[in-house]
Amino acid sequence: MLKPTSHPKLLGTSALEVGPLSYGHWRLSEGNASEAATKTRAALDAGMTMIDTASIYGYPDFGKAEELLGDVLKADPGMRREMVLATKAGIYPPTPYDCRPETIVRTCEDSLQRLNTDVIDLFYIHRPDMLTPHADVAEGLMRLVEEGKVREIAVSNYTPSMFSALQSVLPRPLVANQVEFSPVRQDPVWDGTLDQCQEYGTTLIAWSPLGGGALMTQDAGEDSTSGRIAAALDDVADRNGVHAHLILYFNFSETASPVQRTTSFLKIARNVSVAGGEKDRNILRDILRPKSIQNSCRSGNIVQNRVACCLLIVEMKKLELH
Repeated sequence: MLKPTSHPKLLGTSALEVGPLSYGHWRLSEGNASEAATKTRAALDAGMTMIDTASIYGYPDFGKAEELLGDVLKADPGMRREMVLATKAGIYPPTPYDCRPETIVRTCEDSLQRLNTDVIDLFYIHRPDMLTPHADVAEGLMRLVEEGKVREIAVSNYTPSMFSALQSVLPRPLVANQVEFSPVRQDPVWDGTLDQCQEYGTTLIAWSPLGGGALMTQDAGEDSTSGRIAAALDDVADRNGVHAHLILYFNFSETASPVQRTTSFLKIARNVSVAGGEKDRNILRDILRPKSIQNSCRSGNIVQNRVACCLLIVEMKKLELH
């Protein structure tokens, strides 16, 4: 089985060590327990040691993805020791969001039961609840920590100001913030999220690192934003003699841990094969060559220029987000 050559990372200031690419279970509920076991086994063997799920995954069959993983762990208890298990709470259609302390605790307890485990390694608030004060959210999270039901706490889809507000009322660090981040969605670079991760020693977890899969299926000749981005990345890949999966380097350039939600065993292996390696720094430098950026500006290819500039910023900051 292919193994990533990049070193494992620590999540934030915690002792949780994960591979450079995580396996998301968003679509796991589309299959059965046998398929879930095969895919999860493939991910772990490939070094994707953080398994990322959520109570909402499988909706309208709430908790279905967790149940499937729980069946896998029940059949093979030893697999639990091989993974960093992450799950989330806070989304309850049609409410849609509820992060009151009692809701957070109840959801975690239900997740523990569905997952057939006695502790969750990384527990997220999935989406911010505008109607619940941060102090109340902190109360629910700390109850879970103090009761030994979760090891570390984190948030997902939090803006920098929301993150700071919640962290200010917590006696322990939030070790991660999972946000959408890809060449298509570069907001974390510009809205202060990446800067904040450096400031707090927090790990940025990137969801949808392939633009919802669009960058892998996008026609590079199409006159659209994703088409122009795909064409720019294809050009870099061709010049360096690598696969178009080069786009994963966008998230591997010492910035974050992408969560890949793939349903194919072969895709798992192929994605991990580009998670690091001796060429990665040289490829990034090629992308970041000033001449390439200048040519992009002169050609009026704003999208290509933005990708290059974004990577340049990431590289120049030499982000060390664990």
